[in-house]
Amino acid sequence: MGLPAGTPGLAELLRARGFHTVAVSASPVVRKSPTRFNPAGGFARGFEVFDEECLWRKADCVTRRAREHLHRDARPLLLYLHFMDPHGPYAPPPGYRRRFALAHPDKEFIRRGDPNPIANWLYKGAPDPGVTRADLSYLVDLYDDDIAFFDGQLARLLGDIRAAGLGGESILVFASDHGEEFLEHGHMKHCHTLFDTSVHTPLLLRIPGLGGRTVAAPGSQGAGRWRHHDRGPLLVL
Repeated sequence: MGLPAGTPGLAELLRARGFHTVAVSASPVVRKSPTRFNPAGGFARGFEVFDEECLWRKADCVTRRAREHLHRDARPLLLYLHFMDPHGPYAPPPGYRRRFALAHPDKEFIRRGDPNPIANWLYKGAPDPGVTRADLSYLVDLYDDDIAFFDGQLARLLGDIRAAGLGGESILVFASDHGEEFLEHGHMKHCHTLFDTSVHTPLLLRIPGLGGRTVAAPGSQGAGRWRHHDRGPLLVL
C-alpha cells in the first residue's frame, strides 16, 4: 500500500515547483511509517514534513499541528490533512457539549459509541449483542455529534488560514472517502456495501475566481479525467 512506484504524487509535483509540502495524518492507513493497517507505510513521498503524531486522535489534534505550519515558510504551501473524524468509536472528545446524543443507554459499548460488537457479530461470529433500535439511534446521534465537533474544528482552521493571509489565494479541497452503515441494509460501519449510505460523499473545491457550480453527476478521479461511476456531488464553492 502507498504511492505506486513510478507514479508521481501531488506533493512531489508541487515540491519540484518550489512548494513547502506538509502532511498531518491521523489515519492508520495514510502513513509514512508502518502500522497494523498498513505494514508498508509509503505515503510520505514528496512531503518535507509528514506528521504522524495524531494517529487515531481527534480533529483538534490535526488542526493544532496544522496551524503550526501556516506561518513558518515564505514558500507556497501544500498542506494535506487527514482526519479520522467522524469515525468509530463515534464520540466527540470529553468536555464537548453534545447536541444530539443526550439519552442514557444501558449498554456500555453503546455509551462509548463503539460499533465493533455489532460488526463482530455480523462478520466474525461473535455473540449477538442484542442491539435495539434505541441503541442504533444513540449511535447515530453520537455520529452526528462527532460530525458537529469536526465542523467546529474545520471552521477554526479556516479562520486561521484567513488570519495567516492565505485565504484569498488558496485552493481548498474537502473530500470524504465514505459514509457509515447503521444496519440500514443489514451492515455496520463501512467497506461492506455500495449503498448511498456508504458511497454518497461530497467533494468540495474552493478555487479563487471560480465558484457557484454544483456538478450533480457522480464522479471519481481516474486516468487524468472525471469518470462517472462513484456517487457523490462535486461542488465548487
